[in-house]
This record gives sequence, C-alpha cells and structure tokens, in this order.
Amino acid sequence: MAKQKLVYRQCIVTKVVVLRSKLIRVVKTKQGQVLVDLNYCLAGKGAYVKREVAIIEKMQKKNY
Repeated sequence: MAKQKLVYRQCIVTKVVVLRSKLIRVVKTKQGQVLVDLNYCLAGKGAYVKREVAIIEKMQKKNY
C-alpha cells in the first residue's frame, strides 16, 4: 500500500503552516467570483484559510 504524502500550506490570515486538511481553499475565478473549494480542485487563484470561525471572520473583515 502506498503512503500518502503529507501536504502543508500557509494560512493567509495567520501565516501559520499547517496540514492542508486543516485548511479551507478559497478561489477567485476569472469571472471574479469567490468560491470555497472543499475538494482542492477548482481552477483559479487559490488561497488557504484555517477552518476556524474567528479566522474566517477576520479574513472577511480585512478583504483578503
């Protein structure tokens, strides 16, 4: 059985590097829409945010 590779990403709000599974990917499409990408596969500019309500609210306030 093949070992699954651990993937780390940095949260754009806290700047902490954590496992990708602990983050939500937010994508801005070419049309300017902002979408949540739970499967990590949508095309467009992507950024990662920690899965915590306080962090998501902070991201919304600062318009990241």
